[in-house]
Amino acid sequence: MIWWNIYFCIYTVIMVFATIGFFVSFSSLKLGDWIGIILFISLYLSTYAYVFNKKSILETKWWATIFWVNIILLVEGLLDLYILNGAIENALPFLKSGLTVTNNEVILNTLLTLPALYATYLLGNIQNFSTKAKK
Repeated sequence: MIWWNIYFCIYTVIMVFATIGFFVSFSSLKLGDWIGIILFISLYLSTYAYVFNKKSILETKWWATIFWVNIILLVEGLLDLYILNGAIENALPFLKSGLTVTNNEVILNTLLTLPALYATYLLGNIQNFSTKAKK
């Protein structure tokens, strides 16, 4: 469980820097960026709820919904970037970001997001969370 506390601290630092970056580039943000911010906040909230055993923040079905929305958009982003070469962004321009990111930043973001997604999955799966709470 100590690893989750360390991860939460790292995620908190990232959240602080992301908030600063948000205010710096506020005028150039598009709808896709706002969706990303909302999803980032939801993952941060789920990590908090998992680490500090606060599952009651949201119901199980909401955690499951947050998990699947994040998975779908993560897969969409990775497919668009690495396989489809922007075809989804061109077809659905509202998903386009106003910020420029490199492939390395996308990979780092994905790696840092995976534990938060796992925590969200556990919160959305009542059996796994109750098993963790008993330990």
